[in-house]
Amino acid sequence: MPTSLSTVDKSDNTHAKAHSSWGPLFVGFGAALWGTETLWRVYLNRQFVSDVLVFYEHFYCLLFTLPVLWFFRRELKGISRKTWLFLLGSGVIGSAVGTFFFTTSLRYVNLSVANVLLNIQPLFSAVYARLLLGERFGKGFFYWAMVAMFAGVLLSSQKLSMSGISVNWNIWWVFATALCWSFATVAGRGANMGMSYRVASPLRFLIGFFAMGAIVILSGHANLHDLHFKQFWVWHTHQDFLLLSIFAGVIPLFLYFKGLSLTQASVASFFEMFQIVAALVVTWGFFGQTLSPHQIVGGLILMIAVYFINRIQDGVNTSETASLSVEMIS
Repeated sequence: MPTSLSTVDKSDNTHAKAHSSWGPLFVGFGAALWGTETLWRVYLNRQFVSDVLVFYEHFYCLLFTLPVLWFFRRELKGISRKTWLFLLGSGVIGSAVGTFFFTTSLRYVNLSVANVLLNIQPLFSAVYARLLLGERFGKGFFYWAMVAMFAGVLLSSQKLSMSGISVNWNIWWVFATALCWSFATVAGRGANMGMSYRVASPLRFLIGFFAMGAIVILSGHANLHDLHFKQFWVWHTHQDFLLLSIFAGVIPLFLYFKGLSLTQASVASFFEMFQIVAALVVTWGFFGQTLSPHQIVGGLILMIAVYFINRIQDGVNTSETASLSVEMIS
């Protein structure tokens, strides 16, 4: 038995190495597609209130992912309660509430600032991973965490002078988004320990759909006026929702998780920066919402800090996995 397992492991490792060059490309392409979502979300924001928009968005995502869930439905058997709880947290807080916060932020915050500032998520993810999964903080984490927070202040400030800084306090919508999406990252990691991403991804959209339906009802927007049924049936509106759900929802989610399975987290964190590049092309190039010089500096500092945070935490996770493997062998 040990010999056959070893043979399988070597075969899997050889297969993974043969395709490892594709991993970063999958991650980078998926992240870049995520960065384009503002292109359609801003236009839809002008027609629908935020919670209704996100509700319809989940409806479209379900159209494409439910067939996948049905095809792999046998994998749903034997899933533990803990795994379901992780998935529930990822779907409600990440897919529903987090997307609602981000959609709302685009109404009040500079689009470029909102998209760049979201990259502070790995800082919060590390804290959640410590609380929920028991992962340790790596050496140097707190140093780079302070650097990242300083960069966040620079990005948040509209004006910077000797007399002080001027902050658009609506920036809290972006921080709330980062808190929700970073929680969803950790909860998703916990869910993927007990189920494959092939069923986890569709289920996340399904849970988010029902969560957003509840939010729409509780907010009082479940009426003909706010649901905008007439506008919903306009082809141009359908087109925007289709493009948003396909190119900034379903495809990048599958590409990203596929890439992560073939890539070290420290390498993936570098290629995730393509999201910033794509987002700035959209927000700066299409909408003309630029960054001031001090915000550009803040964005660059944040990218560097986030890269090192990912690298440090990846080192901790790798060492813990290695030590666990040694214990299992012994």
